[in-house]
This record gives sequence, C-alpha cells and structure tokens, in this order.
Amino acid sequence: MGSYRFDDSRHPLVMVTMKGQLTDAQFSEYLERLDGNLQRRERCVVVVDALNATNTPASQRKMQADWMANNEALLGKYTLATVMVIGSPVMRGILTAILWLQPIPCPWSVVGTRAAALRKADEYLREAGLPPVGDAAVG
Repeated sequence: MGSYRFDDSRHPLVMVTMKGQLTDAQFSEYLERLDGNLQRRERCVVVVDALNATNTPASQRKMQADWMANNEALLGKYTLATVMVIGSPVMRGILTAILWLQPIPCPWSVVGTRAAALRKADEYLREAGLPPVGDAAVG
C-alpha cells in the first residue's frame, strides 16, 4: 500500500509526495485535496514528487484525466505550473511525450530530483511576480 503527503504550508508552493502505489480511495482523496487547493482561488505552483511512487494504474489515470477535464478552467487560471519529479530517465521521457500529446492547461516540467523541482518552482513563481519559496524547502 502506498501513501501521499499534501503540504500547502508554504503556499503558493504546494508539495505532493507520493510513495508506493496509492489505492483508488487514496488517489480520490488526493484529488479532493487538489480540489480544495483550487477552491482557494490563489495562484500556486504544484510539485508532485513521485520518486518513490510506483506506476499509476489505469483506474487512477482515468480519475486524473476526468479531474483535469472537470477543472481545466481553474487549473489554467490558478496553477502557475506543475512540476513532476520522476527518477527514471525513461519514465521522464514517456511522461514528457504524453504531456506533449495530451497537454495540461498550465506550464509543466518533468525533472529528476526534488532539488531541481524546487528550483523550477521558484522560477515559475518569480516569472509570476511572486516570491520564491522552494529553495527553503529542500531537504
């Protein structure tokens, strides 16, 4: 069984850390947390650290796609960027190709380390005129 941690204590940086394989119930809960974040109606950068996660099953990929379709307008308006941390270069390439074919409604990056993700998050925040916060979160 997997787990996730949703940390918005450094908003506008939202950190999601996933480990193992989430159950559908856990994944649904994660999407509800993202809903809550969008309902704040505040700009943010979301970092999804999946370094220790396993492959996402088809049921959860569908849940994610449906959630994104239902929230496209809010995502485009309030999510400055999404940064995904994937350890495997092959999986980073596959995810990048998928996102080229099936874009999300905000800028995105796929990186190999958490430190790179936080640096990228800070870049997105600076571009939006917001103070960087990711550098303090490395650790």
